[in-house]
Amino acid sequence: MASIRKRTSRHWQAQVRKKGYPTQTKSFNSKAAACRWVRSIEYEMDQGGFTSRNEDETTTVGDLLDRYRREFTPEKKGAGPEACRIRALLRHPITKRYIASAGDVDMARYRDERMQKIAPGSLRRELTILSQILPKESSLSKTRGG
Repeated sequence: MASIRKRTSRHWQAQVRKKGYPTQTKSFNSKAAACRWVRSIEYEMDQGGFTSRNEDETTTVGDLLDRYRREFTPEKKGAGPEACRIRALLRHPITKRYIASAGDVDMARYRDERMQKIAPGSLRRELTILSQILPKESSLSKTRGG
């Protein structure tokens, strides 16, 4: 069951509740956008393909990179060079993007900017790190350079 309510003069809040799924809530600038979101979430739930995006909408690419560096990099044989690559990645503005909103355009822009500064092999290694931390739905593989 979905509900849409007016929060302020310019903001709307949509909420979808369905048995067997976590409650989904999101705010919008228009009622039409809220209605579209509700329909898409309900459709995904009806089709059985729903996955909660709450964590993706509150976690940045930088948060993921930092966690990856702390938890997984030390276990690797090439931990030093990989940690150095991650530090370089963390200096880029893409790390401020939320996972849910980091898309093809952002990845392509990152790739194009880095191609001007580093060798193709280095870029490939950086993109490999990003592909390991980002959700599989991300089309990072389409933006690979080098």
